[in-house]
Amino acid sequence: MEGAAPFLWSPDSWFPDFSKGLALSWDPSASVSDEPLSYQIPKTIDTNLKRQLSGATRDAAAEKKRRIDKAYRERCKEDKLNTKMKLDALTNENDRLRRENDCLKNEEVRLTQALQHQKDGMNKLEKEFGQLKGQLHSQNTIVEVLSKRLVSVSPFSSFALLFYKTSIL
Repeated sequence: MEGAAPFLWSPDSWFPDFSKGLALSWDPSASVSDEPLSYQIPKTIDTNLKRQLSGATRDAAAEKKRRIDKAYRERCKEDKLNTKMKLDALTNENDRLRRENDCLKNEEVRLTQALQHQKDGMNKLEKEFGQLKGQLHSQNTIVEVLSKRLVSVSPFSSFALLFYKTSIL
């Protein structure tokens, strides 16, 4: 590489000298040029222009943040309203279900009492039926005994007994 300039390394080529201006690129020539390259920022930048630009971007960013925050607060309000409406609906349903549950419990008690009264009535009727059956059996026994006595006493009583049995049936 005979025609090329030799590469000389110096600390200035890696670390920019901020006192001379801000260079955005690395300069391999190891010499600082007074002329800015096309890809370098000019050394003399108006600081007021910088402030104006940064102030404008700060204002735009602040305005964007205000809009985002306002939209977030609106969503939070809507979510809170929706949650409150759902809570009210669920509270009403819960109250309705409690009332229905109380009614069903009362009906259960009433039906249990009615069933117990019916069981008591059935037991009473069964007992009475047993007593009547016993009375009927004893009356049938008395009728048979009396009929046998009657037949043995009178010869015409068999006719009367036959007449009596057919009239009963």
